[in-house]
Amino acid sequence: MEDNDKKKKLGAGIIVLSVLIIIGQLFSLITLPFNLANLDETNNFLISMGMGNYTVTRGEYIFSAIIAAIILIAVILILFKKGIGVYIFTGIQVVSIFYSIITKGLSVSILIGILISLILPGLLLYFIYSKKEIYFNK
Repeated sequence: MEDNDKKKKLGAGIIVLSVLIIIGQLFSLITLPFNLANLDETNNFLISMGMGNYTVTRGEYIFSAIIAAIILIAVILILFKKGIGVYIFTGIQVVSIFYSIITKGLSVSILIGILISLILPGLLLYFIYSKKEIYFNK
């Protein structure tokens, strides 16, 4: 049975989207120290752009880094054909959506941003569903 699982391939869609998500999350984690160091400049820029009602805090950056790290771990588990990775990935996407709505409020522009940010995860989950026998047939 284990031999049969090893022979099942992930597919190009899962691999390509996983690599893109990993690159994005690594970029997010690598830029975190620079973002924290330039927090005042970021807030001043937001104020100069007329978005003074929304400022960025250290807590938001740290929470985003935690989410990025968990997504990174989940995608790596998905690449290792572990079903728990799919559950973690889906759960953290839901948490991320609720966090965005709670911190930024609910408006049309926020909803559009959420929908755009769900394109890659949605495609990845679609490809995982099409190969569900690899992850959920145990």
